[in-house]
Amino acid sequence: MASNLQSPKSFCLSMSSSSNDTWLPKWTPHSIKDKAFYHLTSSNSTSCLTRAVRQTKLYPETLNIRVVTNMTQAAFVAVDDDVGVSDDAYLDILQKARAKHIPLLKTSDLERAHRLFHSFDQLSSQIEKKFTVKEAYDSGGCFTLTFGRRDLRYMKDPDGIELVYHEILLRDPIVRQFARSSIDYWERYRAVIRTEPLRIVNTRWKITNVLDDYLAEAWGNSATHGTFIREWDEDEFNKDYENPSDTVKPTEAVRAALWVFYVTNEKSVKDRLPT
Repeated sequence: MASNLQSPKSFCLSMSSSSNDTWLPKWTPHSIKDKAFYHLTSSNSTSCLTRAVRQTKLYPETLNIRVVTNMTQAAFVAVDDDVGVSDDAYLDILQKARAKHIPLLKTSDLERAHRLFHSFDQLSSQIEKKFTVKEAYDSGGCFTLTFGRRDLRYMKDPDGIELVYHEILLRDPIVRQFARSSIDYWERYRAVIRTEPLRIVNTRWKITNVLDDYLAEAWGNSATHGTFIREWDEDEFNKDYENPSDTVKPTEAVRAALWVFYVTNEKSVKDRLPT
């Protein structure tokens, strides 16, 4: 993100174009999904994408992107990581991307985007089930989500409750804040995420575990009535989950985890925003 062809140690997704060029648009995993792209390869590249370049579609189960041989058909450009930023081919493709005002990514960005989608896709694919959810605020000003009577049966089943929790996160206030904010707002949270496994930097705290802890602490529920009440004491959460060796506050870890959730479920979150 900080340089034209970013280090693999940086966060799994370069949301700004890899050239760090102000004339190139930023991107999200959802914005490149199902799109066509032009692939600039290097002669000695060994990336998975380069080996698969003859395929019509890549990562069909997650990104579902396809390679085109004509820049006029491309919605974005992917450049092999070992292509030099001073190479004539790179400079030529950069100029064309500017002219078309399309994002320029590294091939490793696509590979990481695929892994990030895959982390949540198994659960997300089940969320085609439409819950009946009423949003409101209680007398104390707390945000509440009340599920319909037919949805109560899901709360008694281990697999079903996972679907309920997923639906809650799609409507969570912090997740919605990401949907309403510019990509620049996300920078601080991207910096504290690492992959393989997807976790908080310098910890073993996996993103899925962070989300589980947040749900347990912030979203109390009445199983009888199917109402979940959001009451999150951030100071208390920091005290309960703080580790002296950690470099990231627990509440910031939560926001980073919710950001990962958001970028992998962007459309579903936006579909549920109040009108």
